[in-house]
Amino acid sequence: MKKKLAIFASLVLIFSVAAAGTYAYLTAQGMAHNVITAGNVNITLHDEGKQGVTWDDFNKLYPTGASVMPGVTVDKRVYVENTGKNPCYVRVKLTPSAVDAGGSPLATDGQFQLDLASYAQYWTMDSEGFYRYNTLLQPGEKTEMLISSVTFDTKMGNTYMNSRFDILVDAQAVQGQNNTFDTAVGETVLDVKGWPAAPPPRLF
Repeated sequence: MKKKLAIFASLVLIFSVAAAGTYAYLTAQGMAHNVITAGNVNITLHDEGKQGVTWDDFNKLYPTGASVMPGVTVDKRVYVENTGKNPCYVRVKLTPSAVDAGGSPLATDGQFQLDLASYAQYWTMDSEGFYRYNTLLQPGEKTEMLISSVTFDTKMGNTYMNSRFDILVDAQAVQGQNNTFDTAVGETVLDVKGWPAAPPPRLF
């Protein structure tokens, strides 16, 4: 499903008339991939934005999207909920991409900052680029946030004028029963087994 993140259109009208008025669209696409091995494993990926004091799904808050400017920090939180009947481990992958107005790829390195450090104590990156939640997630529980904001670099050049940024969000789960790790012998969440061999398919 395609989700779009937006800020107030009035900002766009003010800044886009400037000679060096760079702006870019930020969208978010997410899909929760449920892994069923033994028992019922189900998760819900929450990918939300904020309007005023209200957090809600991007599509609901910003159905048409809008522009973001260099230096702007946009509220965006990502977390996972165990909606099944059994405990599970979860992991999430964030994949940024950008294209110019003609659809040609643009570099994303250094153009925006995710506040991953704010929640680093709860997540551990694995060799496939996924952030694994450090704790077994019980039915009905939600993870701590992986991120809660995206900040665009103040020095974004006009190369990014009318560009589009995407942050693809993939979530996966695997059963917790008979799939634990033993901290007494130095094991970590990275020793949990049974993850899919490849990223899940995307729904656009």
